[in-house]
Amino acid sequence: MEKNNFKVMLYIKKDTENEQVFFKTDGQRFSTDKTIKLTVDTSYGFSVITRPPQIIQNISVMGTNVNTTEMTGDSSSLTYTFSWPSTGTQLTTKGKRDILPVVLEVKDNGSLTMNLQIKFYKLEDKQHYTWGIADTKRKCYSSSHVFDEVLI
Repeated sequence: MEKNNFKVMLYIKKDTENEQVFFKTDGQRFSTDKTIKLTVDTSYGFSVITRPPQIIQNISVMGTNVNTTEMTGDSSSLTYTFSWPSTGTQLTTKGKRDILPVVLEVKDNGSLTMNLQIKFYKLEDKQHYTWGIADTKRKCYSSSHVFDEVLI
């Protein structure tokens, strides 16, 4: 079976406040040079967009399947949305980073894993988790490799 080429864009925001998520540049200290800043005990809204449209049969975050709440699209793209709670996650130790695996099971294309480098902060540490860049473009993934830019 021949696999299709496609792009996946991932947007993340806080569900409750509809706040942007920040990231910071870490240089070469960790596996990737950018770290997404998240807080524990927080619900996040994710949007996954595929171009051209792809049928996503399952999505999991940190090994747990999530239910998509919406699927919209046209002939050029399909968008899936879902919420993921960071409840029960541990704070990231100073000087360390965690990986947040987001796995998409794409019909006729297999699995696509996006390993997001993250740091979990306490809710009270707003000065730290809002310091950085609130950007809408971070990485784009394809069925076969990572492009240069996850959408936050």
